[in-house]
Amino acid sequence: MIGKQGEFWIVELTATIENRGKAQHKMSKIGFDLNAMFEDDQVESEEKWGGQINFPHRLVWGSYLPKHQKYFFVDPGTKA
Repeated sequence: MIGKQGEFWIVELTATIENRGKAQHKMSKIGFDLNAMFEDDQVESEEKWGGQINFPHRLVWGSYLPKHQKYFFVDPGTKA
């Protein structure tokens, strides 16, 4: 979801993890990069992104794992 509130852009990032295996999958790291294009950037695809559009400016790196948790898990055959 993207929206603008005054001078700020509001962005919601979501991730879906599916465990197709037969054992519980325990994860201690799951991070993300939030990149952007600025008004004067050219729209270009990049091989390193599988031919998708390159967003050249890294705005923030973060983690889906809250700081107070050491790990989370996904049981077999489920999505989280």
